[in-house]
This record gives sequence, C-alpha cells and structure tokens, in this order.
Amino acid sequence: MSYYIFDTETTGAKKNEPIQIAIVPQNLPEVRHFNRTVKPSETILPVCTVVHGVTDDKAATFEDPKTVARQLVQYLNLLYRTASRPCYAVAHNISFDVNVIDAFLKEWGPEGEEGKKEFNPKYTLCTMQLAKKLIKKADIGSYNLDTLYYYFNRDKLEYLKTTRLVHDALDDIVITENVLENLLNLVPALDAEDNPIEGVDAIDRAVSYILTPIKIDAWPFGKFEGKPLDHDYGYARWFMRKGDRDKEIDLVYSLGLIYPEMK
Repeated sequence: MSYYIFDTETTGAKKNEPIQIAIVPQNLPEVRHFNRTVKPSETILPVCTVVHGVTDDKAATFEDPKTVARQLVQYLNLLYRTASRPCYAVAHNISFDVNVIDAFLKEWGPEGEEGKKEFNPKYTLCTMQLAKKLIKKADIGSYNLDTLYYYFNRDKLEYLKTTRLVHDALDDIVITENVLENLLNLVPALDAEDNPIEGVDAIDRAVSYILTPIKIDAWPFGKFEGKPLDHDYGYARWFMRKGDRDKEIDLVYSLGLIYPEMK
C-alpha cells in the first residue's frame, strides 16, 4: 500500500500560516518528495522560531504563497493519480497539519478544473493517536514526537541532543517514519474480544485498531487522570453525557462495561 508522510512548520501566530510544507511518499518511487518554504504575511512567534530556527527576516525570502499553493495542488493531484487505493496521509498530531494546509489552500489554492481550495484527505493515520492506543502514558510521560523516537531508539540520545534542537519539516518526517515503523510492530493481531484486526496491510490494520475500542482501567485525562475509572461515579456520568464520545472510544467502551446503565 502506498501512503505519504507530511508535516508543516508554522508561524504560531493568529493565522498560524505555514512557512514550510513537506510531503514524502512511501512505496511510490516514481513520485519525488515535496518540500517548499512559504513567505508568511504575519510575524513568527518566538516559541516557533526556537523550534524551526526561522526568523522573520529569513521567512521574508521564502516563496510566494500563491505559487506554493499551485505547486502543492499539482503535486497532490500527481500523487493521488499515481498511488494505489486507498492512499493514506500520515502525520503526527495529524489534525494540526491538516488544518494548517487546509486553511492555506482555502486562501491561496488555484481555481479551475485542476484547482483545489481545501485539504481533506479521506484516509488518514495519526501516529500520536496510534501511540496513545499502544503505549501507556505512565510508561512514556508524553506522546510528543521526540519522546516517542527516544522510547524506541534508546541509543539515539546524542542525535536528539545535537540535531533536534532546531529542525524542519523534513526532519520531522524522518522521525515520524521511524516512529510509525516501530508502532506498526506493536499493533496486535486480535482485539479485546479476540477478533482479528481487519486490514489488508500494516497501515490498514493500524487504522482499524485505532477505531476498535479496547478496555482501559484508568482515566486518561482530567482531574482524575491515572485514577481507576470507577473512582467517581458522578464524573463518569458527566463524561458519558457531555464528553467527546466519538474521540474517546476506549473510555466510552470501558465505562460501559463498568456502568451498563450509562451506555
């Protein structure tokens, strides 16, 4: 199965404009990677500059956003024409990068038959979601990309100390690719009820696994984070009535086992 890993670097300001967009196809040797820097219309916040090393002066020399948007749409059209179906878009904390690119294309995307004024990939895989499903927070502390990379590569601490202090989108894609490969090796063959996890390959099975509820024993967030799910009946009832049930499928499933009347 073909898929692509993508990432952005941004201003972090009000519009959170992209200053770099990178895409690296996997299992598509005929399609080269995409990497463009974008001239923003707003100031880059210091909190972002210390991550990617791009100052306002440097960003002022980057490419015109309308040109980059046209090149991006042409590239995505080529990628999807060439790729097998389904073609998954993969990123770490994928909703962030999808929103950045979607807003960018809505503002700058070309019109016409080959135009595209949005970015809304049909098939997606978020490595952060997958990590949260496979690794207990107590065992890792955080699900940020560098932490996951170190979790799987304990001999790479010097690399993180010397190379990752300031990095760009392509660097993040390299790290994401490594983390994805390690996460895919952890995806079980069976779900909580011993049914096979469906999927034609590892990526497909990982997506199925994310969408398959599993039993958890402790609150993953909130004022009772780390406490047993039956710690506070009122809090459980509040969540089942007003919480994000679509997002927290494992929590909904597990609370339903404890409190059947709340299903």
